[in-house]
Amino acid sequence: MKTTEKVKKAFKSIDISKAFATTKTAIKNSNEYALMTADEVVEESLQIAEKWQKVAQKAINGGFRLADNQQDLMFQALNAVKGQYFHGKKRFRKLFV
Repeated sequence: MKTTEKVKKAFKSIDISKAFATTKTAIKNSNEYALMTADEVVEESLQIAEKWQKVAQKAINGGFRLADNQQDLMFQALNAVKGQYFHGKKRFRKLFV
């Protein structure tokens, strides 16, 4: 028997509709798995982003408080320098007047 005849005989014994149904089921299952996995990835990404948003919000609020405290310290220092300047000016005038 020639090889060509063996191949033709093998093809006749294959049930294409059964192979098609099996392939269709496998593709459907893999598609459902891909959709489910994509949903899980999106949900977890949103949860992680929400956590990082809270961390960022705390950092920003802490930064504003720090900037507020630094601004208060700067004005206090400027007021102290201003008071020393006027006090020194009065003392200097008393020396030369």
